[in-house]
Order: sequence, then structure tokens, then C-alpha cells
Amino acid sequence: MIASNRKACQERLSCPFLHPINPRRSKPLKAIGDETTQIFRPH
Repeated sequence: MIASNRKACQERLSCPFLHPINPRRSKPLKAIGDETTQIFRPH
């Protein structure tokens, strides 16, 4: 069901459908946060 809705949106809008990111479960956002913490830790 979700996949068919996503495909219909992509076809109708002629662009990729990007869903919102849940920051609590996002591994890429966690990696960026960890890296930022290490960079600014000395300050």
C-alpha cells in the first residue's frame, strides 16, 4: 500500500518522493551528530 502511494506520487509530481527523516532512528543523522560532537568537544 505504502509503496503504491509513493509510486503514484512520483508519477504525478515527476520527481522523487522523499519522506521525512525521524531523527531518533536515523543512522546517517546519528553519525553526523557524533562527528560534530567530536569536532567541538575541545571547545
